[in-house]
Amino acid sequence: MFVRTRWRATVLDDNAQEWFEALARRYAPALHQHALWIVRDPHVAEDIVQETLLRLWTASAAQAAPAKNETATRNWLYRVAGNLAIDHVRRERRRARLLIWVEPPPDPLTAMAENSTDPALLDALRRLSARERRVVHLVCVVDLDHAAVAEAMGVSEGNARVILHRALTKLRALLSPLEVSCDAG
Repeated sequence: MFVRTRWRATVLDDNAQEWFEALARRYAPALHQHALWIVRDPHVAEDIVQETLLRLWTASAAQAAPAKNETATRNWLYRVAGNLAIDHVRRERRRARLLIWVEPPPDPLTAMAENSTDPALLDALRRLSARERRVVHLVCVVDLDHAAVAEAMGVSEGNARVILHRALTKLRALLSPLEVSCDAG
């Protein structure tokens, strides 16, 4: 099987192809959820997952992908997807400053709020920075430990703990008197 990259076709042997396909099936939904958590647009999140998997494919063919260690590969995937999502958010902020004011497109969190039983939580999550939402998602939803979150975000474990602590503190203040916690926090 091969995929055409920018200038060349990349060929993987059958074992590598099976490994890639298994990873894609296993992690694509979680990566989509992680990217959606950051960018808040399901179509952009799909594009981010596709780009993440393409980078895994090309890195595997170039022998530059993380070892076939499941944990290292999972953390690498979350890191790449998270970085792509953050890059998208930054690009959109720059673009928003350049454009003449127009009505913003519908926010997926707004649609979720209409169907959610806890709109206060959705509102509080909207108030967190993209980086804080990312850590909260990885710890409380994906259930990664602090070391895995740190590796996925490209920060130290201590920094990941600080970001999580600050995000949970903000959520507690915003949702008071409701209790905000997650197992790792």
